[in-house]
Amino acid sequence: GSIETISESIRNGKRVKLISDGGNDLDPVKGIEEELKASPAPIDAIELSNSASQELREITRLTGGKYHRPKSLAEFSEAIRKDLGLPPTS
Repeated sequence: GSIETISESIRNGKRVKLISDGGNDLDPVKGIEEELKASPAPIDAIELSNSASQELREITRLTGGKYHRPKSLAEFSEAIRKDLGLPPTS
């Protein structure tokens, strides 16, 4: 599955970045909690939607990642810059 793919491609100190529109009709976390806990890298999520996804929050919690839900394109840009270790644009 996807956790094995992450395991094979992750180098020490790396993080997975997940950008989503939050539109999810499935429950991707149910049944794979132990796999997510065993993820070799934290999964960070940036959600671009009007309402917070419980699934994305749970994925980041189980893997030790960070969850962001920016309210504007400027906040999205700053979240990406911060995650990449770049200085703020202002």
